[in-house]
Amino acid sequence: MISITPALFNCIGSDNQTQNSIIGVNGSRMGGSYSPGKYGGGFLSDAINEHIEFTYTPNSSTGTYSLWFKPNFSSADTTTRYIVDRSGLGVRFAIIWVNWRGSFGWGYVVPPGNVLGESYDNITGDSHSAGDDIYIKLTWNTAGIAGSSDTVRFYINGVLKLTSTAAVPTTTAQTNIQLGSDTTALNPSNGVIDEFKVYEVENTNSSDRFICGIGVKRRRST
Repeated sequence: MISITPALFNCIGSDNQTQNSIIGVNGSRMGGSYSPGKYGGGFLSDAINEHIEFTYTPNSSTGTYSLWFKPNFSSADTTTRYIVDRSGLGVRFAIIWVNWRGSFGWGYVVPPGNVLGESYDNITGDSHSAGDDIYIKLTWNTAGIAGSSDTVRFYINGVLKLTSTAAVPTTTAQTNIQLGSDTTALNPSNGVIDEFKVYEVENTNSSDRFICGIGVKRRRST
């Protein structure tokens, strides 16, 4: 399968990496720290008001978020955790540890779908331990992913876990991406985020997740 080049790729393993994306706009860190991730260092947000922000507007018609996440909590945790969100008001694309189906699990938010103007879902029954390396991918396409009726697909460790046929808008007010907490900065991820990528197309291929920085040249962490 042909490799797809991301529109934004940041290793977020140090301030030098955060401020110098391999591809796309650079990031800005507010609090938090760096800790061992899947490949070298990653960004750790374990308290309020800690996040990394990219001034970037996701492609609402079709796009993808992917990252490695090392949680400091197990699947028994019952605290909402935001891994990816947006700052400010408006609709959003987000990756969350949350309870929407009666138990906590990995989940997503995309616009729209309900009275809040968002569509969401979460996995139930999956288990993990604190310190596990977990690969998470959220992809969307208003015209249908891979020619199907699915507008949203959500993957964990390369395995398709959730699909949705809910409408996804072709425009969004989201003008930034925030890693490590929600828009109010009150729900830190409590884990290490590494190898963050954004694509402006659907991407259902996770075969490259074990190859650090595939197709692009990484900067040194120091």
